[in-house]
Amino acid sequence: MRGKLKITFLLLIILSVFFSVVFKANAIVRQDNFNRADANPIGGNWTTVAAEAAFKIVSNHAEVSSKGNRNASYWNADAFNNNQYSQATLYNIVNPGLGVAVRISSSSETYYAARYTSPNEIGLIKYVAGAYTLMASDFSTTYLNGALLKLSISGTNLTVNYNGTNVTSLTNVSDSSISAGSVGLHGYDASVSSTAYLDDWEGGSPPNSPSSLGPSNKVDGSWSTSTQPTLSFTQSDANASDTLKYRIQISTSSSFASQSVDYTSALLSQTSTSFTVGQAVASGTYTVGTSSQTLSDGQYYWRVMSTDNYLATSSYTTANSGSVAFGIDTTSPTGTIASSTFGTITTSSIIINRPSTSTITESGSGLYQWQIRRNSSTTLSAVSTSTATTSDTSLTSNTQYTYDVRFIDLAGNTSSYGATSSKYTLTPTPTNLSITPSQTSNALLVDSFNNASSSSSGYYFTNTTNSNNSGWITTNSWTDTSLTCNTLYTYTIKYRNGDSTESATSSLSQTTSACSVSAAVASAGLPISILSPARSVLPTTNPSTSSGQANIPISQYQSISFSNYLYSGLASPDVKNLQQLLSNYPDIYPESLITGYYGNLTKQAVQRFQIKYNITNKSDSAYGYVGPKTRKIFNLLEQINYLKNQLKQILNQIKKSS
Repeated sequence: MRGKLKITFLLLIILSVFFSVVFKANAIVRQDNFNRADANPIGGNWTTVAAEAAFKIVSNHAEVSSKGNRNASYWNADAFNNNQYSQATLYNIVNPGLGVAVRISSSSETYYAARYTSPNEIGLIKYVAGAYTLMASDFSTTYLNGALLKLSISGTNLTVNYNGTNVTSLTNVSDSSISAGSVGLHGYDASVSSTAYLDDWEGGSPPNSPSSLGPSNKVDGSWSTSTQPTLSFTQSDANASDTLKYRIQISTSSSFASQSVDYTSALLSQTSTSFTVGQAVASGTYTVGTSSQTLSDGQYYWRVMSTDNYLATSSYTTANSGSVAFGIDTTSPTGTIASSTFGTITTSSIIINRPSTSTITESGSGLYQWQIRRNSSTTLSAVSTSTATTSDTSLTSNTQYTYDVRFIDLAGNTSSYGATSSKYTLTPTPTNLSITPSQTSNALLVDSFNNASSSSSGYYFTNTTNSNNSGWITTNSWTDTSLTCNTLYTYTIKYRNGDSTESATSSLSQTTSACSVSAAVASAGLPISILSPARSVLPTTNPSTSSGQANIPISQYQSISFSNYLYSGLASPDVKNLQQLLSNYPDIYPESLITGYYGNLTKQAVQRFQIKYNITNKSDSAYGYVGPKTRKIFNLLEQINYLKNQLKQILNQIKKSS
């Protein structure tokens, strides 16, 4: 019994050495080192591909059995999922060609293969029902005896790896012709002087390439100030019970010729995970980089691959499809920032113009935004440097606001604030202008506005009839004096803000109060003798007054007034009224003719009147014509005559009552 056990044990050792096929639980990974007796065909767990010659074993390695013809064998002992790889070491490559194959059909001459077709060319080929296609070639690698050639497929993407490095032009070559199959060997050795062969074959279903790389700002070329970024990804395998370790590389080169970080983790469960630059070694290893390290300013690429607990490896997944994944910039923009100028200004908003960027130095990520600060305390929303203006709104009228600007780069670094500049918002248009009249003055009042006494702010009232004005004042009222009674005056009012910008004007017209006899004479600047030939007699006392002067009310004037231009040759009712008025003054119009026609006698009377009251002179073009100045005096005389008649009536009433 003991002898039988010993023999059995020895047989197991022999099988492990001479038929070194490794079966691994859970993971589908198979290996063959061909260390067994010569055989043709290769035998064991291998099957020859339909319509092709077989591989054979010679001196503990595999070679084609029919030179110059197609040779292919596939592993028949397991069913592989559609994501798979096949690899082997190559020797004596001279002419086409020897390599490995994936998705080999068990029923037809259909598969993908990677082979050395010459010492300086790797070809990626396919056979579909015996039809040959060269999908891609690469001439960048130099063949070395004992080099490892690996072909993997994930989904529809095929990748050739040579000595541990993906061949650039043979990476992620897309093809959907073949969807399933097994893994194995392919050869077409046309050499005469030597025999190419391969050894140490391995094939299987590798872990899936890591997916869901993130976060988004670490896979889209974004900039940040973080020198120890955290990179996330998800590891998975077709065999849920497998554990996986990741290898992550961070480099400033898209070729990963050199790395800033090269870290391999311990085996982990299949899930999302992350790596932070400078993290503790834990159970992993740093090939490049250290714990607590930081990355310098610059742009970075990164990639990650998975290895399962049976050492099957996935392809690398490279962030941002091989473009820059993220940038680091810890340096703020510098330089002299000029004060802002301003655009359109209203009562509640100010447009601010962006200062020039020509004086700003930004050597890292680049300028991205500019930002306004109001009154050294309120920061407005940042806007793109490509936007030339921004608006500050919801402001108070006639209020001074002070602004300065800073610039922000793509990583969020901010410059210092620059020089300041200030501006007042506008005043509103004046509202609610009102006028309180008297016989010789008008009192004006308008709504007040904000900060009316600040800087150059103020109110400006103008009598547009006689050009009187208040000048710029800080009160919202003004009294216009030395006016003529019963005369219409037009006024305007405007505001001015602290920057001396004037508002639009508002206007209003008002007639002064009706005249009394003395007020009319005084406002006209006429002598009291104008009351002749009529004469006023008033009582000397009145019980209702203490001054001894009579206090007798006089009704408002409702008589005729002159408003039209009168001249020689004109016949009109206005001329007739003029003649009636002049007839009250024998020294001026002794003829006293009331015809309604403006003839020479009327003209001469007007001339005497103008000379007597110093209205014009003989050389004036208005001499003998009734224009604005003359018409004003005639209107006063008409009022005076009316008042004299009123006085006569009052005196008659007094006489009757006494």
